[in-house]
Amino acid sequence: QYVVNRGIPSDQHYRLYYCPAYMAWVNESVPNKFSAESVANKDEPRLVIPFVDRAGHVFAFQGRSFNPNSKIKYITIVLDEDAPRVFGLDTFEPSKHAIVVEGPLDAMFLPNTLALAGGDNDDIYKIVRKENTTFLFDNEPRHKDTLRRMEKAITLGYAVSFLPSTIVSKDVNEIIKNKEASAEELTGIIFRNSYSGNTAKIKLAQWRKI
Repeated sequence: QYVVNRGIPSDQHYRLYYCPAYMAWVNESVPNKFSAESVANKDEPRLVIPFVDRAGHVFAFQGRSFNPNSKIKYITIVLDEDAPRVFGLDTFEPSKHAIVVEGPLDAMFLPNTLALAGGDNDDIYKIVRKENTTFLFDNEPRHKDTLRRMEKAITLGYAVSFLPSTIVSKDVNEIIKNKEASAEELTGIIFRNSYSGNTAKIKLAQWRKI
């Protein structure tokens, strides 16, 4: 019901799982990851989002809390420390233009889209090419960490999309759920508002609110 309420496309539902007791379940695969006290007092149901590589192997997964007031919205478990912490590798087509977003659920709405597992993640730059990649960071012009990540992508030579001021929602899922744009319309908006190099630096200076 949570997935349906978020408006996640039905053809993406196969990528998601439900776990009634996330910490206890994680401990079965990663012994003692969580203490007995945490399992007893802090465990809860979570949406499980597997990270799958090109060969179909799960190398990490996230547990997303259903509680909107949860202090820890996502708990990420890494099974292979050498694997790039990027969601969407199993469906990614390197020959096509890529979009990079911050959240795995956001990636499910747009074509050929990858997502970062945590904001400060340089693994993505080992995977996507400058000439056919556009970054779309969360719509947070006052968030220092978001601005820093945008600056880094621009400095490295990647294109970054700046959503128009008419869109106020924070991320892809919210934009579509709030009916500010359909997935198809948003894809067009992203590409029409994509800039790189000095132009991107000027756009960032205009976009930022701090």
